[in-house]
Amino acid sequence: MWDENILVAVACDEGSRTVARFAMYLAGKLGARLTAIAVLDEVSLRELVAYRVFVEKEAQEYAQDILEHGQRFLRWVADAAAVRGVRCQTRMLRGAVHEEVLRAASELPADLLVLGEVERLGTGREWQVSEGQRILSGARCPVVIVKNPRLAERPAG
Repeated sequence: MWDENILVAVACDEGSRTVARFAMYLAGKLGARLTAIAVLDEVSLRELVAYRVFVEKEAQEYAQDILEHGQRFLRWVADAAAVRGVRCQTRMLRGAVHEEVLRAASELPADLLVLGEVERLGTGREWQVSEGQRILSGARCPVVIVKNPRLAERPAG
């Protein structure tokens, strides 16, 4: 049994289900523990208020909706992992996405980090790539990127 930790960072969208399933598959094959995290991007929320896309009250309501959705998604991950016999814990985090992912990887500590396509980690295309690049450049463990969720779901053969 490989007694190590796999960390999967999910964006709580449909593509993230495949990323989470792939991380579960790896954890099951390796006998590793899985930790799934989602991050409420408070930096982007502050920017939306600063650019007057939202007033403060709307941003708070939106943040609450994101937290609730993230918690539901993480419950799905935990339940799906349990069905597969994978040890799993989940954490809903708040802050800058790259900082929270890297902090979680360091604190665990993660032996492997699984991410979806870096474009799935944020809200605006330029920002997404920079957040993903920050995670990749700051990671102190190997990183697996599930580049095409639809292909990852195809049976081998």
